[in-house]
Amino acid sequence: MINNGYPLDYIDEAINYVSGVASTPKKEVVNLGDDLMAKNLEYAGFWVRFSASIWDSIILGIPAGLLNLLFILFVKVNSLMYLVGIVVAIITIYMEGTKGGSPGKLLLGLRVQNRSGKLIGFGGALLRYIGKILSTLILGIGYLMIAWDKDKQGLHDKIAGSYVIKTNFRKGFYIVGIILGIILPILIMIVLLVFTASLFSPISKIPN
Repeated sequence: MINNGYPLDYIDEAINYVSGVASTPKKEVVNLGDDLMAKNLEYAGFWVRFSASIWDSIILGIPAGLLNLLFILFVKVNSLMYLVGIVVAIITIYMEGTKGGSPGKLLLGLRVQNRSGKLIGFGGALLRYIGKILSTLILGIGYLMIAWDKDKQGLHDKIAGSYVIKTNFRKGFYIVGIILGIILPILIMIVLLVFTASLFSPISKIPN
């Protein structure tokens, strides 16, 4: 067999197989790589993540707004409002880096991870938050990128190397979040209009 040009390792493998030393010839293990793994994941699109942001606004935004209101009415220290904003930012960064998502994302069954499928950590989450600020400064275009990007990445995702995937997707919370995202701005506008109208309404004078 050697004279016929067969490789020596091939001959050894065939001898072992015939003699019963090895039940089957060795198979080559192929490393599929992270890119192929990423293609098998279901990424969370624009509207799913919009719904998650609405839930974040409810879970984190409402308590933060109430604290700010209390500080303005009773403590009379407006600078404490910045402290509340910093605390909310720290909570968001911590949860996305170590828990896999903000409260809204976790509620919908989403997960923030890197290409290897691991959590992005505090450093990655900090980069991601900075990317969100940049996305806001460019009129939200960084967020709109999610709609047409093949991996559903926004600018903040590309900066941090993160992906948002569906793990245990909860469609009910997703739909409710979309509805609230439409209704809440309308209610806020109505309240603001009523409040503004009350400020500029003519005050009836009591005759002397």
